[in-house]
Amino acid sequence: MVQLSDDCCNASSSLLRVEQAREIIQRNFSIAVLKKTLSLEDTENLVLAEDIIAPFSLPPHDNSAVDGFGISYADLAKMSPPYQFALQGTAKAGHVFPDPLLPFHAIKIFTGAVLPSNVDTIYMLEDCEINGDKVTVPAGLKKGSNTRQAGEDITKGQVILHQGIRLRPSHIGVAASLGLTALTCYMPLRVTIFSSGDEITRSSQMSYKKEAGRIFDSNTPMLKSLLHRLGVDVTDGGVLPDHPQTIRYKLQEASQRADLIISSGGVSVGEEDHMKAVITEIGKIDFWRLAIKPGKPLAMGYIGQIPYVGLPGNPVASFVTFAVIARFLVAQLGGERPFNLPVYNAIADFSYQKKIGRREYLRITLTRSEGILKAHKFPREGAGILTSLTNSHALAELPERLTSLSPGDPISFIPLEAIYG
Repeated sequence: MVQLSDDCCNASSSLLRVEQAREIIQRNFSIAVLKKTLSLEDTENLVLAEDIIAPFSLPPHDNSAVDGFGISYADLAKMSPPYQFALQGTAKAGHVFPDPLLPFHAIKIFTGAVLPSNVDTIYMLEDCEINGDKVTVPAGLKKGSNTRQAGEDITKGQVILHQGIRLRPSHIGVAASLGLTALTCYMPLRVTIFSSGDEITRSSQMSYKKEAGRIFDSNTPMLKSLLHRLGVDVTDGGVLPDHPQTIRYKLQEASQRADLIISSGGVSVGEEDHMKAVITEIGKIDFWRLAIKPGKPLAMGYIGQIPYVGLPGNPVASFVTFAVIARFLVAQLGGERPFNLPVYNAIADFSYQKKIGRREYLRITLTRSEGILKAHKFPREGAGILTSLTNSHALAELPERLTSLSPGDPISFIPLEAIYG
């Protein structure tokens, strides 16, 4: 179980920058999941719990990168064109040629075959001319051409996979190349997620004419999808009504089986809402005044000893605060190494004014014209306009110091696909 310090949620009364919020998370929250050794084929998208050290080098031997003919480069200096060599034999992948190469001889060799003793240069098959038991090679090749040196990919004793990485297909391939059949990983983080408010409904039969003022729950399905892509074991806690006893029961029940509880809506500064009152009774809650837009103050705390995050109710604000803050808490609790989302550059194709001291995330589309990548701002900025995400390619990240943007100015952006994981 994660151990929290008494001030794990406390933040300065001043506006918190994104980096400051992440530093608080890294400093005050620890890994909340257990380790387990699993078959290699079952580790995709899990977080590696131990460094993997190469038991031997790869390739383990010098070998041929092509099908062709191997020679000793030193022989060329003693010859004049045409460079003709006597054929000594054939070296095949998976079989070691038993004899050293004789002077002024060549050996036919296949891709992946271990280089016989004295062979240091390979000519591609299609560049050579075979005449009976002799082969003629062209001029101009450098010593060592078309060979792969032992250890050029991996060196014995090298840490090839670091603790805390999320295992992707390439990582699994590297592990398999060293003969590993199992890896020790962190078990998936268990997250229970709620929406809150009497206005939220899941009913597919709801009629807006009969139930004016109610809306379908979009945040929970969206956040569940984001969490699933991060390898999280998600439990849908449902919709919390504006009823203190029900809220208390549901949150305490979730704290018995979850490593993290996330809610959206119903908790913000200045509201006399039941969520805030209940969490204060059964745990602790604090409001982080984040210097970002969109995104209201983020609620951070714990239910019993289980970390809790309260995201804004507006779907775009919920998405952005999850992407730039809550996702880092998920990573920290799940044993994943600290990381930064990839940021790329483009040229703005719009004007924009913003307040100094606040980081803003604008929804943008991207086009390329004459080799220049241009960013186009989505025409509507509302934090409740969810289609602004489906019709955008990225979030433009405007730094705190920036106050205005003009067409032609450089702009940084985070692709939505990177946020999706």
